Amino acid sequence: MEKEKFNIRSLTQSLEVHLMLQSVATQIFIRQNTELVRLVTKYKERIRKLEDQLAYISEKEDAFKKKGVSYETGKLDDMDNVIKSQEMEIVAMRREIKYLSRKAPVTKQKKAQRTKVVSFK
Repeated sequence: MEKEKFNIRSLTQSLEVHLMLQSVATQIFIRQNTELVRLVTKYKERIRKLEDQLAYISEKEDAFKKKGVSYETGKLDDMDNVIKSQEMEIVAMRREIKYLSRKAPVTKQKKAQRTKVVSFK
């Protein structure tokens, strides 16, 4: 009888410890995913703004060319440099998003997508 109580007590304690560890692991997982989502959202917003700026600059450049306005080469070079630097920043942010998405923990849905069964008939 005493041995059974001891076994039940020890099993209960080990179950409590297991549940606490699982709870902590879940909280850490949620925090990591929240941070990754926040970073990716921030980068996507910045990319959208840069793409809008590039579109605006391209429209202005086309308008100048259509009007036949001769503008100084210095201004044109500056505009080209701005366009190139913004394009490079967009590419760098997209790489960072890809890196972060690879770094993200694999969810059950992602695992299911990766392990689709292909049947040949």
